[in-house]
Amino acid sequence: MTRILCTGSAGFIGSHLVERLLENKSNKIIVIDNLNTGKLSNLPKNKNLKVYVKSILDEDIDGLFDEVDIVFHLAALTRPQWSIEHPLEADRINVGGTLKILKHCLWKILNNIILKMFLNKY
Repeated sequence: MTRILCTGSAGFIGSHLVERLLENKSNKIIVIDNLNTGKLSNLPKNKNLKVYVKSILDEDIDGLFDEVDIVFHLAALTRPQWSIEHPLEADRINVGGTLKILKHCLWKILNNIILKMFLNKY
């Protein structure tokens, strides 16, 4: 059994990643998403999927990294115009949030870290 944590996975790309990961019946998936841009309806209903509606900045997500084998980090603010207008908040979420995820991974001594950050250019 592989335990996989996916951040920001209620959006278009993340939900497709989760669907693909669930094709392997032995995978157990944990999703953390604040639903800022994603929707619960994007995620499949599956007994091997547990969804937490939380921000990656929340203090109480530490326990979700226990016993996790792989992390896919997709959570980010992806609206360039908003990021230009609110640079400090964008930095707090995108950079600070990513550093927090990496710290959780290092603290839990994960064997695999898969980090994917998105920058939408429209």
